[in-house]
Amino acid sequence: MSNIVLKGSTSGDVTIAVPAEAGSNTLTIPASTGTMLTTVNPKPGNIIQVIHGSSSSTTSTTGTTYVAANISAAITPSAAANKIIVMICSSVYISGANQQASTTIFRGSTNLGNSARGIVQYWDTGDLFQGNASMVVTDHPNTTSAVTYALYFRKLSSGGDAVHVGVDASVQYITLMELAV
Repeated sequence: MSNIVLKGSTSGDVTIAVPAEAGSNTLTIPASTGTMLTTVNPKPGNIIQVIHGSSSSTTSTTGTTYVAANISAAITPSAAANKIIVMICSSVYISGANQQASTTIFRGSTNLGNSARGIVQYWDTGDLFQGNASMVVTDHPNTTSAVTYALYFRKLSSGGDAVHVGVDASVQYITLMELAV
């Protein structure tokens, strides 16, 4: 591997590393003045970082209070103005007839969905129900501290059987993307 080192006029330097692979590559530097885009100075709309998590464990509840499923991920925004795109994919199973359930996304202890109904609602009108729990939310946590996002769920109707998330060892996914603003 070859390196090119550019010395700053007063201090510091920039090292350009060239990989040791066959072929040649060309880096063209524009003939205009301006600021190069970096993770320190991204263009609005750029994705700065991506965090991904997965789980294949099942979580169940018979209660009407939101409980955390076994899928979460944390991200530390690089600027307080930036937004976080949260994507979660899981499965929901209602093991009793005539039952209702809902899923939502929490940032820490804050429900990002409707306080009563969450983001997605499920209703089993007479037979057992199994379905997909896919949600996408764009959030503005307004911080540069670590933030944890998680899938939460609950029964909407009291009594009856349990609601399960992440059934049959199906893999659940969470992806967090920081969006420059």
